[in-house]
Amino acid sequence: VGDLHGELPEVPACDILLLVGDLAPGDDSEEQAKWFAGPFSKWLDFIPAKHIVGVAGNHDKALKEGLVSEELNWIYLEDSMVEIEEIKIWGSPWVPPCYGVFQASDNSLIEVYEQIPEDVDIVLSHSPPFLVGDKISRNNHAGSKALRKKIQESWFGWVVCGHIHEDYSRHRLRNNRDSDTFVSNVSLSDDPNEVRIPQSMLWDPENRSFEPLPWRGNF
Repeated sequence: VGDLHGELPEVPACDILLLVGDLAPGDDSEEQAKWFAGPFSKWLDFIPAKHIVGVAGNHDKALKEGLVSEELNWIYLEDSMVEIEEIKIWGSPWVPPCYGVFQASDNSLIEVYEQIPEDVDIVLSHSPPFLVGDKISRNNHAGSKALRKKIQESWFGWVVCGHIHEDYSRHRLRNNRDSDTFVSNVSLSDDPNEVRIPQSMLWDPENRSFEPLPWRGNF
């Protein structure tokens, strides 16, 4: 789930919870730091998940400025990887130029995404890839061309993103190695009357692959 902007939704029991950025409310980094230390920390402690892994988004100034405690009950990734129960997860907060922090041009992002090891199973990215889960008003697209390029060159099983609230969705993106990568935009809705619960996938350790669980909410 992503794009909480201060909302702390109920999360169903799971093995690994993935958070894809824009977590904190507002834009004041000191107020965000208080929120991370208070409500967010308590929320993490009570989530029925064995592991929680997350990245920042372009609104998460407190994370960019290093104002958030490293002792929170989660694994924070910033162009880095963690392996949990033999699942390799790589996370990045970057988006193409828009607003806030963690912005970079697609030319720069090519270098960032080249850091992703080929054997990664899940990529957490605040930005969606170009043309997938990135549609904004007037049918324009705001995703990263650099990320799409990397997905199509790789074997990733699942890319989890957010950033574009209005394009909550799940897709299969064909890569250049004749297989599919699932891409999920897991943004919460800006409309309090529209219920979106976290998307879920099942991991098959024998085949190192994912299968989507049925939709359980409006989108």
